[in-house]
Amino acid sequence: MHWRFLSDLKWLFLPDPLEREFHFTITLDTDGEYEYSVDGKAMGNIGNGSTIALKSGQEAVISMIPAGTAYEVTETESGKDGYTTTTTGGKGSVPPLSQAVAAFENHKDTPPHNIPPQTGDTARTGLFVGLALTSLAAIGIVLLLGRRLWK
Repeated sequence: MHWRFLSDLKWLFLPDPLEREFHFTITLDTDGEYEYSVDGKAMGNIGNGSTIALKSGQEAVISMIPAGTAYEVTETESGKDGYTTTTTGGKGSVPPLSQAVAAFENHKDTPPHNIPPQTGDTARTGLFVGLALTSLAAIGIVLLLGRRLWK
């Protein structure tokens, strides 16, 4: 039997999103240790209460867990640092001749880059435009009158 869980970050705004690690704790109702791999690379053994760190898009596979073993996978960072975490299959039992899959999706909303920041300036632009036009009109009158006086 194989038991899989993965960390899949759909939208992550960090300077280098693939460097962010998420930590998962595995609870099993059986003793013993089982081989596990991350993205197909053997990593060692894991047992009840162990923690695995995964980056965006990585998949961990724990092999040879007996059918009927109850499991729970929890993410340490779930719902923290502005992330919304969605978990599917995080708790259950390993089915016979099949795989149990626990999937985690972390989503972080960030404001779009094309929205200008709020400055707090609540002044009325119409007032400033009106003052500018009045000033231009006054300068024009002074220039016109100045020409007539010099003639």
